[in-house]
Amino acid sequence: MHNERMEENIRKLSLFCNSRRSPGQKKEINVKGDFLLSELNSEKVKVQFSYQDSGQYFFMNLTDFNQYVADEGMLAGKLQYLSEGLEDILAVFVEGKLLGIELPNSIVLRIDETSPSIKGASVSARTKPAKFSTGLVVQVPEYIGVGEKIQSSTTPGEYSSRA
Repeated sequence: MHNERMEENIRKLSLFCNSRRSPGQKKEINVKGDFLLSELNSEKVKVQFSYQDSGQYFFMNLTDFNQYVADEGMLAGKLQYLSEGLEDILAVFVEGKLLGIELPNSIVLRIDETSPSIKGASVSARTKPAKFSTGLVVQVPEYIGVGEKIQSSTTPGEYSSRA
């Protein structure tokens, strides 16, 4: 009887959390004192982003070469940082199921669109928007031009340096 009740509570909790889930947001819930949760197995695996097809994103495990698939909803807020071949991504698994990814602290991307660079612009001068093939737009110094590679942080999404 006790195990059945615990399993029912876990099922209800899972349904509750999934129905009100917003990517990247913490959830606070209140439960009764006799509510029991079982321990979950979780792990993080180093993966490489392979490609995207029809709203699904494919990642490859760098040790055993297994492939994992994530949909757009699982990657909300991270899609603009994903470019083919990007490594140092951690795939987060709970009970063997892929729940999401953790991006590296910074990434290197090639600028696809920006206004022409200004000769003689100093390092501390004004900035301009630069767009990458991933759709990400970052403010870069005026002396940076199309085709150049820059390093951008993934947490605030800002220009770090030339790559």
